[in-house]
Amino acid sequence: MNGTEFLRQLEEECLERMAGWRQRDAQRLTPDQAPQAWEKYERLRRSCWTEAWSVPVLGSWLETIPDTNLRMGVARQVADEAKHFLRIRSLLQTEGEYQEDYAPYAEWRNVYRYIEELGDFLDRLSGHNFASELVAIENQKHYRHRLGGAWKDLFEEFHPDEEFHVRLGRTAIQLFANDAASQQRVRRTVFKVLDLHERSRQAFNRLAAEHAAAEPATRL
Repeated sequence: MNGTEFLRQLEEECLERMAGWRQRDAQRLTPDQAPQAWEKYERLRRSCWTEAWSVPVLGSWLETIPDTNLRMGVARQVADEAKHFLRIRSLLQTEGEYQEDYAPYAEWRNVYRYIEELGDFLDRLSGHNFASELVAIENQKHYRHRLGGAWKDLFEEFHPDEEFHVRLGRTAIQLFANDAASQQRVRRTVFKVLDLHERSRQAFNRLAAEHAAAEPATRL
């Protein structure tokens, strides 16, 4: 199987798995249900943390990427992540909700700890750019409508950047996952990232439910 056919099958499997997440979400939430205060700001601080995490980590990958177009694309991505961090931080500061020393819950950090430990450029771009950024696009697609206002506008503005980041992952897979061994490795990496994201979602939903029960009237 060539890289293009492998990518097509892999992406179908990933999207099918994420559709199952959405079905479970639909049992808890209506698409336009405004988040409670804790859920809103935990998601936004978590996004801000992740953008800041991306800048030095992805920057350190550049010299390991053999394809010039991919390397320059990831360099552009580093600039995108810095821009996203600054824009999210600015809005959080405007709302009095930015926390300089914020750290997300452990299950979210586990996703990115795993990605940091990946040693090969193909694993890194498959795990982060393809799998994790694909999850981010799906999350933002559904969540930004619940945020509304300036936050919805901001994440819609970010959307073309996120699509570009996923395309870098797709391109890496098409170009370099062209034999059985590399495809097996990519599949293992991608589904490990999805596993970690699913555990993170479950942990987040538990925390959100606990806070919702404690503050039933606090909706934003």
